[in-house]
Amino acid sequence: MIELLEEESTAPTVPAVAAPVAPAPHKWVVAATVMTGTIMAALDASIVNVALPEMGGTLGATIEEITWVVTGYMLANVILMPLIAWLSARFGRKRVYVASVLLFTAASMCCGLARTLPVMVLFRIVQGAGGGVLMTASQAILREAFPAAEQGVAMGVYGMGVVLAPAPAHAAEWTAQALVRRAGHRRHGTGRGRRPHRVRLA
Repeated sequence: MIELLEEESTAPTVPAVAAPVAPAPHKWVVAATVMTGTIMAALDASIVNVALPEMGGTLGATIEEITWVVTGYMLANVILMPLIAWLSARFGRKRVYVASVLLFTAASMCCGLARTLPVMVLFRIVQGAGGGVLMTASQAILREAFPAAEQGVAMGVYGMGVVLAPAPAHAAEWTAQALVRRAGHRRHGTGRGRRPHRVRLA
């Protein structure tokens, strides 16, 4: 009996192999969902640059002051990114992503309602915190949703969507601003198609 116990104790132990994680059944729906959140975050990081002069005039801020709208967003993005792994392990990646979407959406609405520069910068910082989570957690969710053989294709589609999707939004923003300026020129009589008044001397 003692010899049998000694043989069992000296026998090499085989490490347990973890079962492979099954891919999500609706993986492309997951990809489209996380891509939408990332596009919103990336779009808000760059599209505000087009509107900085108008925002400065509306809020009564100088160029140096209004640039804090962009700086606050980027700083919140960078500061929160290292904490996402801890937050995902603590609360779950899905909960963190959903909470960041809600935070980002609420902060975006508050930015639209802001009427002073400090309030605008404050809510842009909150918005950047939500956007930082969106851009980082979405890639981890995407890798979990796809099997290893399809992760390259998924990340490629994700990258193309994030890079190309802001282009139509920027074009629409430029078109809207051009239409607003043209309407203002016509209202004040400075449009190109307006004919000058002729003054008759006799």
